[in-house]
Amino acid sequence: MATLVQDGSRGADREVRRFELGPSRPIVENDATPASASRSVSTRRQSIVFQGMVGRSPAMHRLYRTIARVAPTRATVLVAGETGTGKELVAHAIHSMSDRARRRFVAVNCGAIPATLLDSELFGHERGAFTGAIQSRRGWIETAAGGTLFLDEISTLSQDIQVKLLRVIQERVIHRVGSRAPVEVDFRLVAATNRDLAEEVRRGAFREDLLYRLDGVRVEMPPLTERAV
Repeated sequence: MATLVQDGSRGADREVRRFELGPSRPIVENDATPASASRSVSTRRQSIVFQGMVGRSPAMHRLYRTIARVAPTRATVLVAGETGTGKELVAHAIHSMSDRARRRFVAVNCGAIPATLLDSELFGHERGAFTGAIQSRRGWIETAAGGTLFLDEISTLSQDIQVKLLRVIQERVIHRVGSRAPVEVDFRLVAATNRDLAEEVRRGAFREDLLYRLDGVRVEMPPLTERAV
């Protein structure tokens, strides 16, 4: 079950999406064998995890297998595909099948947040760090502590934010805007893009070293035309 939690005091663009997958309670017939019961549990759990994904084509089955293989690891994941192909659903499924499933899943659409606010949104800020900062606030990276951070439209990040994100990935430490005090962070990163990031690197719009860090495992989304049921 997905619940959208929005903090009205922070505005419409600042929202945390918490997806909590509760313990599975399948109904198993009394005469079922342990093996069949195990298959029943696995099938029902996967139906929950992959909820919202449509398609039984070979391409979609490859996608499901990739998610199941990647989810238990600690690898950073880059989901690439056209707009509307369900990249956030993939990130959610990876989170739900990982050992972080009971912690927060935080989804941030980088392209929907003004560049002037994104620094504070991601990394947080201290009171007085800038005009209007009347109190300290955690950013989305801190909010995702122990869980999964999903950064959609990663290609829209400015060069300055790219540098800061790269340092966070490498050092697992952030610095809030207006503070020099390091804050340790533990989260799994899943990023998504609808652009060719290699081409963005060639154009000078995206850092090659950041792409290298993000591209630990790449998940290619099948186009909608390849999802026949």
